[in-house]
Parts: sequence; C-alpha cells; structure tokens
Amino acid sequence: MAEILSTWAENPPSLKIQGITKVDDPRNNEGAIRTPYEHKWHTSDILSTLHAFKYMKSVPTGRARKETWQMICEKSPTCAQFLTTYFNLVWSSMYVPDGWQTSEAVQLDKQNGKKGTKSIRLINKLCPLEKAFFTLTQRDTEETPYSFGYGFYKNRRREQAILVHHAVTGRIRRYVLDLNQREKTKWSFISTLRDISNAFPSLSLASMDETLKLNKEDDTEAQRKHKLLLKHRYTHMNVSISTKQGEGILMRPKCGGAQGDVGVPTLFRRTYEPVLAQWMHLKKETLPSITRLACSYIHLTLPTNLRLRNKLCL
Repeated sequence: MAEILSTWAENPPSLKIQGITKVDDPRNNEGAIRTPYEHKWHTSDILSTLHAFKYMKSVPTGRARKETWQMICEKSPTCAQFLTTYFNLVWSSMYVPDGWQTSEAVQLDKQNGKKGTKSIRLINKLCPLEKAFFTLTQRDTEETPYSFGYGFYKNRRREQAILVHHAVTGRIRRYVLDLNQREKTKWSFISTLRDISNAFPSLSLASMDETLKLNKEDDTEAQRKHKLLLKHRYTHMNVSISTKQGEGILMRPKCGGAQGDVGVPTLFRRTYEPVLAQWMHLKKETLPSITRLACSYIHLTLPTNLRLRNKLCL
C-alpha cells in the first residue's frame, strides 16, 4: 500500500530543500482553484494556536521549535505579520510547502517481546508551522457534536467521561440494592471507553474522504477549501525513516495520518462517532424486547449525557 519515494545508504537528504505542491481537487484536473489574496487569519490566531501546543516537542532536523516561533511572534510584530501573510498566501493560492508534508519518524521500542516492525512504533516529528496551519484549517470545518463524546472537544475533557460513568453506574447499583433477588437479575449494564489519546487504528483514506464529505454537491469553492487542504494533508504525507547506521527511506504511507499530528485524533473521532451513534440506536431498538422494559435512557455504551447525573437511568 505504501509508496517508496527514495532510499539512501548514507548521508540522508535534507528535509529543508523542498518545493511546493498544488492541492488536488477531484472536480478539477488542474487542482484546487486559486483565489485572490484573502485575510483569512490574523496574527492573534497564529499566536494563540502556537500557545496551545505542548512545549518541548521535538521537530525535524534543521527546523525551529514551537517555542522559537512563539517567541518571534511575541517579540517582533513584523515577523508575526510576515508569518500571517504567509499562512494567508498558502490558503489563497492552495500551494502547500513540501516541508510541511514531510515528517521525520522516530523509532520507539514497544518492549512487547516481538521482533521486526511489530516491535517498533513510529512517532512523527512535524514542523510546528505546519501543525499550526492545519489546526486553524480544521478548526473552521463543520462538525456534529455527539453527547457521548469527550476528549478533543472544546470544553469537554476526557476525564469527564469517567466521572459521568461512575455517577450513572453508581446510581444503578444503589437502585438495585432495594430490589428483591428476582428483580435484581433483570438489571445489568456494560460500558466501553475508547481513549483515542492513547492509541487508535489507522483509517483508510476513503473513510477520511467520506468524513470530510468531499463529494457534497452544494458546497461552494470557499467551503471546499478546508476539505481539500485536509485531504492534501493525509494524502501527500511523506515519512522519512533512518537507522543508526545511516540507511534510510522516504515513503508515503497512503493510509491513516501521522501519529503525533494534532489534527488526526479529531478526524478519527469524526469518523468513529457516527458509526457508534448508529450502533447505539440499533441497540436501543432491540433492548426493550430483550429486557421487557422501556429502557429509553439505558445505553449499552458509556452513558455520557450530563442529564444522567441528576436522574436515575430508568
């Protein structure tokens, strides 16, 4: 599935000597349409995005760290305006720097006792400017929030899901204590917690395309820009992998996103949650016939509706 772009036995090529690539558009053979210069983002947008990133994150060889770019933007209004103009030019022209599309992979030992590729996890070192640009691009896309989703939502921390889970299951246990032995057998529950900040499987490119709704007919050119840029992000992602002996390979995975990229968990969540919501709906329809109860509030998955904190799940 992956495409090998180049290999080397010594002296790996510099990741800084690269050009720019036109963003593809399935509707146009010549690529995405270039528009007049647009003041899409302001200096404050870029600075706040850099502030939100974690500190002391590694970057590809020869690249400036997030802290450096943040300090430049804070201390020099001229440099901050130059960077803002550059971001807006990329947005308007739909030409993305190749350096933003190339990661330097670090091989981490899983310590699972296996050999070969199964014993290694690749973590991508990415350019901070690339992460800031695509974070701003993804932030403007539309999404449907789900009540059961926590983590990688605004104002919804991952820890809240565990708190809600304990509150709901605790109320169910307290209710069952007052029932006789025959009635207790009718009550049971099962919960699942998918923590995508830990690990999650790689999505196919077709699944991510469907999540972005690239084939939506009534989209304007302005509405398609976000989608085409995000598609370009994971479709043209290149990974540079080197060994301690100096050998290396530059490849294009053509599957999933780059582990370490801040936007990938959100894209995975938007792909996974509609499927989970459909599964929950089907379970709610079949559950009453099994338990012979009107279980309108009982979820077989993690119940995270905040209203459940104040009432029993009956």
